Order: sequence, then structure tokens, then C-alpha cells
Amino acid sequence: MEYHYSRHVLAFTQEDAHSGLPLDDSLSDSFDLKIGGLRLWVHGKQFPDETDSTDAEWLRITAHDRAVGASVWTSGPIAWASHLSTFLCQLKAMNAELAGTAKFESMDPGLSLHLEMTKTGQILLELAITPDHLTQRHNFQDSIDQTHLPAAISQLEKIVKQFP
Repeated sequence: MEYHYSRHVLAFTQEDAHSGLPLDDSLSDSFDLKIGGLRLWVHGKQFPDETDSTDAEWLRITAHDRAVGASVWTSGPIAWASHLSTFLCQLKAMNAELAGTAKFESMDPGLSLHLEMTKTGQILLELAITPDHLTQRHNFQDSIDQTHLPAAISQLEKIVKQFP
């Protein structure tokens, strides 16, 4: 199954009641990062005692986005700390230059985010998110104004500082 969502298009998806993910907005006000419709919560390191291997990179996160008729959650060890740090650097450059792109690519196929600044200062967002990459694909498209970047940068700085 593949779904594509826009903030302006009605779409439909079924929630998996057995996934263990919230089926409502019970976490909506406690997010660690908000960019467009994406909400992201960082719960901690997957292997908190690891220091030298790539296992030390894995963060346990929950991510959510929604549009009219669709709400998609994914959760688990699906992000590397260093990838969030790289994404932060790209967002800072985009904010300073008012141009360019920023990409968060997870090692897990369950989450990726691409931002591109237009000449008018709008930022186009494309989010790929799924709780099950073998049977589903969900893509959300959105746009935000450049004035939203400082808040996202500040939120990411806190995450990167907490999980180096």
C-alpha cells in the first residue's frame, strides 16, 4: 500500500490498533521537535551503555504526522543521533543563507524528511513515514514559512545536546 498526503487533499489510512502507538493526540503537546505537521519525541538511546559502536547512535523515537483523513505514527529505534546533528547543521545553514535544502535520512526506512527553501522564503517539506516499511508507505507534503526555522533549530539543539 502506498499513500500520499497533502495538507489540501483528503486521504484515508487505517490505524493499526495493535501497534502500541497512540491512536489519538495524547502526546501532541509534549513533542521534542516540531517541523510542519511532523511531531517527534526522543525517548532515549536504544543502548545507553554503549559508547564505541554504532549501537551507541540509535535513538528510540516516536514520530507522528497527520493531514485531513490521515494520521500516521511510527516508533522505535529508528534514528541515529549523528543524523539529527547533521540535520541541525543543514537547518542552520538554510536559516543563515535563506536558501538550500536540509535532509534527515534515518538508517531505518520508517522516517525521512526533506526540506527545500523556495525563492519566496517558503520551505517545502516532504515527509516519508511508516510503522511498517514492508507493507506501507505514507508521504506527507507541507510548506512552512522560514520564520519557523529558529524554533526547530532550538528544539534540535536541545536534542543533540542531550543525546550527543
